[in-house]
Amino acid sequence: MKLRMGIFRDMKLDVAFPVAVVGVTVSFLASAEAQAYTFTRIADTSGQFSSFSSFPVINDHGIVSFWAGLDVGETGIFAGDGATTTTIADTSGAFRSFDTLLSINNQGTVAFTSFLDSGSGGIFASNGQTATTIAPFTGLEFGPPSINDSGTVAFFTDSFYGKANVVISDGRTTTVISEVGDSFFKSTDSPSINNAGTAAYVTTEVGRKITTTDGRAIASTGTFGFVGYPSINDTGTVAFVAGAFGTTLGGIFKSDGTTSTLVADSNGAFSSFSFGTPSINNAGTVAFFAPLKAGGLGIFTGPDPIADKVIAAGNSWQNIPGDPLFGSTVTSLWFSREGLNNVGQITFYARLADGTEGIYRADPDIPNTPSKPETKPGQDPAQSVPEPTSGIGLLLLGAIGLGSKLKLRLTK
Repeated sequence: MKLRMGIFRDMKLDVAFPVAVVGVTVSFLASAEAQAYTFTRIADTSGQFSSFSSFPVINDHGIVSFWAGLDVGETGIFAGDGATTTTIADTSGAFRSFDTLLSINNQGTVAFTSFLDSGSGGIFASNGQTATTIAPFTGLEFGPPSINDSGTVAFFTDSFYGKANVVISDGRTTTVISEVGDSFFKSTDSPSINNAGTAAYVTTEVGRKITTTDGRAIASTGTFGFVGYPSINDTGTVAFVAGAFGTTLGGIFKSDGTTSTLVADSNGAFSSFSFGTPSINNAGTVAFFAPLKAGGLGIFTGPDPIADKVIAAGNSWQNIPGDPLFGSTVTSLWFSREGLNNVGQITFYARLADGTEGIYRADPDIPNTPSKPETKPGQDPAQSVPEPTSGIGLLLLGAIGLGSKLKLRLTK
C-alpha cells in the first residue's frame, strides 16, 4: 500500500466564500480596548526541532500537541506546556510516518494517523507511554481524528467508489454512525466529537450539510451556498464557516440546530474566511483565522479586528509589520480547529522575521487585574493591540489558513 499525504504548511490561499445573514442573530461587540495576552513558547527551531506542522492542538490544561521534524532527521508527535516536552510517538520506533492533523484530550492522550514500518497503519491514540490502535487501515481514505475525554475517537473513512462512513471507536467498540451512498460524489468528512459523545460532521449525500450524531441538522446548502467543517463543544453548539448564494459575503457562524448566530462576516473588516475552520469552546467563544480587507491576516475571537485580535502577522509587500513575539516579529501564522480551549488559551504556529519557526500559546490576562502576571522564562510579557490612528489600515498578515480536512489515500 502507498500513502499519499498532503502537508499544507506553506500553502497560502485566498478564496472568498459568500454567506447568508438572513434569519440569524448577530453577536457583534462594540469596539473596545484589546484583550491582552501573555505568550508562551511551546517549542521552536532554536532547539531540537527543525520544522513544525501548522496545526497544533490544545487541551484545557494548556498542553499543546504538534507534529515536528527533529534535527536528527526523525519526525514525531509531541506535547508540551512550555516547560517540558513529551514525545507521544516518533519514527525512531515502529511508526514510519505521521499525518499532521491531530487531536488531544484532557488526559493528554493524542489521536493521530500513522503508517507503521510493517506496512500497515491506522488511527492511533497515545499518551507517550502506551499506544492504542483505534482503527487499522481498511479503506482507501481516512480522515483526521477527533478524540474526547473518554478516549473515544471520531473519524471518517471513505472507500473510493464505495461507502463513506463516520466512525466512532475507542479501539474496543466501533460504531458506524453514517453510511453514505455508492457514488463518488457522496461522502462524509471531518467529524468533531464532544465529551457527550456527540459528533458533528459534513456529509454530501444530499447537497452539503453539517449534521450531528444525535440527529440535529446544523447547516446545509439549502440555506447556505457553502458549508465548511465543524467544531463542536460540550453543549452541542457547532461553529463553522458558511456562505450563501448570490452575495459576496462569507461568515463564521455557531448553531445548535435551532438558532444560528453570526460571529463575524466579510461585510465588515474581514475579506473572507476561506478554508479556515473555527474553534469553539464550552463558553461559546469562537476563535478563527481570517484576512482583512485592509491587508493582512490574524487570529481573532470576534468581529472587532482590534478588540478581538489575538495576534497578527505582517507582510513585506504592503509594509505591514507583524506583532512582536520573542524578540522578533510575526511573518506567518496558522491556526487549527482545536486551537482554543475552555480557559481561553489559544495555540498557533508562527514563523518569525528572524527565521525562527515555532509553536506558541496565547494566555488571556484576567480582565481588571491591577497588575500583570509575572513573566516566566519562555514567556513574552502581556501585550495588547493598540488602538488604530486615523487613516491607518489594520495591521495584520497576508496568508490564509487551510481547513482541517486531509484525506489519506491508500492504494495497493
